Amino acid sequence: MTSNFPRCLIALVLLPFVGCEEPIRTYQVPVSRQRLLGAMVFPNREHVWFFKLMGDTDQVGAEKERFEQFVRSLRFPESGPEPITWTVPDGWQYEPGRDLRYATFRLPNRLEVTVFKFGIEGGRVLSNVNRWREQLKLEPISGEELLKICRREKLAGDVEALLVDMESARFTPVEEETDQASKPIEYEIPAGWREKEAGVALSVVTLAVSDGAKSADVTVTPLAGSGGSLAANINRWRNQVGLPEASDEELIKLSQVIEGKGGRFILVNLTGPSGKTILGAIRPGEEQTWFIKMTGDTELVARERAAFESFVKSLRFRGGK
Repeated sequence: MTSNFPRCLIALVLLPFVGCEEPIRTYQVPVSRQRLLGAMVFPNREHVWFFKLMGDTDQVGAEKERFEQFVRSLRFPESGPEPITWTVPDGWQYEPGRDLRYATFRLPNRLEVTVFKFGIEGGRVLSNVNRWREQLKLEPISGEELLKICRREKLAGDVEALLVDMESARFTPVEEETDQASKPIEYEIPAGWREKEAGVALSVVTLAVSDGAKSADVTVTPLAGSGGSLAANINRWRNQVGLPEASDEELIKLSQVIEGKGGRFILVNLTGPSGKTILGAIRPGEEQTWFIKMTGDTELVARERAAFESFVKSLRFRGGK
């Protein structure tokens, strides 16, 4: 596809952003030392695959050998129904993915290995490693330090993988920030919406709204860099609701720009033939792109559109990210 769509809309969206402080509320939190095993795999110049196992240090350590065997088993066939194949270790249970997640493997002790596939634009190694370090409450590192914690490994077909093994620092339970104060964004929750446990691994906020049997979820997800082209991401959403891929020209007509506290957002409304709708908003950035998505029953999403736009307009991003 041509690049007219991304260029004409990104020019309207990329503006400076200002963060603001949120009052701190505190509570006593149970803590344990956390460990993260990660792999970034580059099968070609178009895509990058992410694999992550994170949890209690001892439990993750017990799965390290199986995790690395799993990564070494990865294959990327040039043809066939699936873009990737693997050998599932004993004790792992496969689940198909949803939204941004390609697949999930359930492990003993409630651990999970998550699998994501992104365009090569989302494959900046340092940015992604620092995102994982943030999840462990570790300070970001430089490119020189990155070389010390990454291990390169060749897979079949001359595919390269980068393996990382990181562990959180030991710390004592203290009074900590909670709610919005501990998140990279600030937001206002519309009436009737409620926060819920994240169902998408990369989501920093997950909200839900329901009316009888009808329901919809809202996720707020940051990705490093552009997170893939705008056209590719919107067409991915179109696929999720059963719509065909659209051209750049069609996407321009289907998109609008709205402005809120956090800057300008590209908004799309995608209704599929199965009674499912996605309301999506994208805020592109040079270092980080934010994806806000409401998915659910078409009738309910239509009623909540004004609330969704109000929620998007309320978003503020700390540190101008």
